[in-house]
Amino acid sequence: MIHKSNQTRTYRLRKRRQASKFIGLLVMLCFILLPIIKRVTTDSTVYMDDMSDLQPSLHCNGLNITVPRIIWLFWDKGPKLAPNLQQACMKSWEIQNPEYETIHLNLLTAEKLIRRKEKYKDDVWNNISIQAKSDIIRVELLAKYGGVWVDATVRCNIPLIYWIEHITSVSHFFVFERTDLYITPAVRPHIASWFIASSNCSYIVQTLRKTIQHIWAKQPNPYQVYGYFWLHKVFLNLVKNDVTFFNAYTKMTFLSADGPHCREEGTWKMNKMTAVKCRKKYPKFGI
Repeated sequence: MIHKSNQTRTYRLRKRRQASKFIGLLVMLCFILLPIIKRVTTDSTVYMDDMSDLQPSLHCNGLNITVPRIIWLFWDKGPKLAPNLQQACMKSWEIQNPEYETIHLNLLTAEKLIRRKEKYKDDVWNNISIQAKSDIIRVELLAKYGGVWVDATVRCNIPLIYWIEHITSVSHFFVFERTDLYITPAVRPHIASWFIASSNCSYIVQTLRKTIQHIWAKQPNPYQVYGYFWLHKVFLNLVKNDVTFFNAYTKMTFLSADGPHCREEGTWKMNKMTAVKCRKKYPKFGI
């Protein structure tokens, strides 16, 4: 079992202070209930019907490891059948990030892309929720190709090029972390898996994939053991029990998920004072 030393705590606190200049960027991720935006076509948008041209990056040595400029968007029935809210959120990523290749996946294309049948048995896969499938898919995609995974209910307000490459330059992996009052020290770090940026060379994402494949081959499966937040518990267990994983995690830039969550309807996750302060700082925006 790994326990964080006082030195490590000091290091994490220092990183939090260094990351404070990025706090204004938290508004980029907001869970919203607003009218759908006008549809805009971009040349960098790909609707994955044929995966033959997509190849994983193999450059995992040297100093040039970066997060590929790929945005992964997923809706199990396909983006055109997503509700207005989800279509609006997904479109925001295309509009704000023309430098990125935006890839839309449905369940069938996602399964083919990760070669699901080779790794997850039908009798297990066909009996788990779409949320659990989505958790598996995001890790598999990032471990194979790298890029930025974004849930369909997350809205982009600031382009990725302004910040993501900077904060992943050392760790090659980034995820927001919950810091609200419902997250006790015993369950920290509690990641916010709706936004994950990673190089496919990242030790964190590669270890996550290996662990996920292993535990989903067992009974009871992780969802039965841990429930809805099974992926978060797997991440936490690796931080506590894998020294290399822990060291990689401590290099990751810390950004709280409180900002992105402040416009979520379920703001019960934050105390009232924090929610009021947050919403004053980030006024409600239109699309």
